[in-house]
Amino acid sequence: MENDKKFQYDLIIKIRADIHHNKFENVIKENNVIISDGNVFPNDVLIATTRNNFFNLVNFFRTEFIYPQFSDSHLKAPHNLLLSSFKNYNLIIEEKNLMNHVVRKTGKQFYNNIK
Repeated sequence: MENDKKFQYDLIIKIRADIHHNKFENVIKENNVIISDGNVFPNDVLIATTRNNFFNLVNFFRTEFIYPQFSDSHLKAPHNLLLSSFKNYNLIIEEKNLMNHVVRKTGKQFYNNIK
């Protein structure tokens, strides 16, 4: 899409499709990544960072499978892989209460005591 429109995004927010999130009113800085707090760390339901950071993270994921730099990236997938990528680029992790609930077959699943 960027090539078609001849522009680049400044920021990227990746969110799972089954998540109902809270209003996002956070400032994304150059050397940080904002993630939703939750029952695992780092939580992967919402990731917000700069475009350059996001592309670096994606490239790290690809190469870490073939040429591992971290001995524990494969453990607790995908969470350790995500944490290794943040460490690799020295990103400051900011956990925020961004997720309201997950839509499940059985109904809404709430986290963080929010209803």
